[in-house]
Amino acid sequence: MNQIATRDKPSLLKTFGERYEIEPANVMSVLKKTAFSTVRDITNEQMISLLAVANEYNLNPFTKEIYAFSNGEGIVPIVGVDGWITMINRQAQFDGVEFRTSDTTVEVGGVTCCEWMEAVIYRKDLTHPIIVREYFKEVFRNKNNWKQQPMRMLRHRALIQCARVAFGFSGIYDPDEGRNIIEATAKPQSNGTKVYETKADALSDALDGVVFDEDTGEIANE
Repeated sequence: MNQIATRDKPSLLKTFGERYEIEPANVMSVLKKTAFSTVRDITNEQMISLLAVANEYNLNPFTKEIYAFSNGEGIVPIVGVDGWITMINRQAQFDGVEFRTSDTTVEVGGVTCCEWMEAVIYRKDLTHPIIVREYFKEVFRNKNNWKQQPMRMLRHRALIQCARVAFGFSGIYDPDEGRNIIEATAKPQSNGTKVYETKADALSDALDGVVFDEDTGEIANE
């Protein structure tokens, strides 16, 4: 890991510096204040890992098309819905998307929404569209954005999962998936409290104070 990071570091910093008109020497410090601004003690190796993912998908970490949290062992690259839409529209074979909803509704956590929603992505090189169905009861989170705009959040979820299947996007997560991954590092105690292996693992608690934009899924309270 360290050897790979050391080898790739100069080229990645230069690439991002030139792409966004930032001095290569300043790229690392600027990113630590933006893409990793909710986490302390970020290592250069973790930063390079984020740059590698951002470079692979051509996403802008400075506008938070992609950002990251640490789970104590590495990074969890998070892509807001705007970033997913950007990636979808860049695909040469993309030929449109539509959404379908169930006629039935379901109530979860006091919130009523359609039982499921399907995202349908058409590709120019395929005879049949890619269809992915997401069920509200399986993806609902007891957070304000899900409570206030459940249909929109379910649509985002369906779109992202369908895009994964249609175009093979991997190694990146939406904000809700990122929360799940980070929360999974917490170890429950018999008395109901949680113990974390590292300071970064405690981010699941810190995330409760982070406000996400309901339209983009990105951090809004910065």
